[in-house]
Amino acid sequence: MVIDCHVHLCPPGSDPDEYFWATAKFAATSTSTETAPARNNREKIQEMHDAIISLMSDANGKKLLRAMRQASIERSILLPLDIWPMVPGSEARPGALGIKEKNLLYHELAKEHPDTISMMVGIDPRRDGALDFFNHVMGMDPSPVGLKLHPAAAGFYPDEPACYPFYKACMDWGVPVLFHAGGDPAPFKAKYAHPLYIDTVAADFPDLDVVIAHCGGNLWRDAIEVAAFKPNVYVDFSNWQMAFKANQDYFWEPLRRAIDAIGPWRVMFGTDSPFSSAIIPTNAWIEQIRQRRSPRGFSFNDREIEIFLGEAAKHLFQL
Repeated sequence: MVIDCHVHLCPPGSDPDEYFWATAKFAATSTSTETAPARNNREKIQEMHDAIISLMSDANGKKLLRAMRQASIERSILLPLDIWPMVPGSEARPGALGIKEKNLLYHELAKEHPDTISMMVGIDPRRDGALDFFNHVMGMDPSPVGLKLHPAAAGFYPDEPACYPFYKACMDWGVPVLFHAGGDPAPFKAKYAHPLYIDTVAADFPDLDVVIAHCGGNLWRDAIEVAAFKPNVYVDFSNWQMAFKANQDYFWEPLRRAIDAIGPWRVMFGTDSPFSSAIIPTNAWIEQIRQRRSPRGFSFNDREIEIFLGEAAKHLFQL
């Protein structure tokens, strides 16, 4: 069983183009073999931007469903990103797909494919009417499986008072909240997505299931530290393909440390596709995990990998 607990869908106009340009600049810098930095290489950045748009654009989920079949993924959980607030006024541009419409589009896909697609609700909690919208979508059939918040995109801390009614609502609905954690290209601000602010939420709401996405990325030690002392905290290992490609043990060591610290049932597999599928295609990524070839000898038994790849997410999200 494979469940991808961290997937995005990028229909045309779903996000401000500034986000894709920022991602392109990050990719151009990270993949460049030039002696001079590539961040001012307009041609390279343009090339990356066009490639990213081509890769990510998926108006009806066909690319996602094809990738799932190729990788034998039984279910994917779609996470709407509300990143419009990072570029004020961008949501009013012609052709922009507003965050409410984006959530409803995700829900329609989950409704069309109830056996393979689930979704969370994703919205900036400070928006007017955001809580009412969250409860409205949660009441739809099929019901979403959680709340996705991206503090780095919108510029809020997870433990701000404006967020707390959402956590109470998640408890009422019996669903977890998943936070982006770790770095992202500018204009995202990573200080808002530090795992220590998620720790406060877990402490104030001990009966709320909390997921630290990406296991905090390069802040993975802090994410594991939080989860180790808060039994209601889970981590997902999405968007680790780039680290793996640089050095395989950049992935295997944090995964081993996480399982050792909190057990396999609170450690979940995710891809963060389509963003990471250009680095390692999803089917190849899952195969690498199954083979578990660590240069430094970090080892995993079959049962740990089974739980990580699907059973942990199935249990948490009640799939």
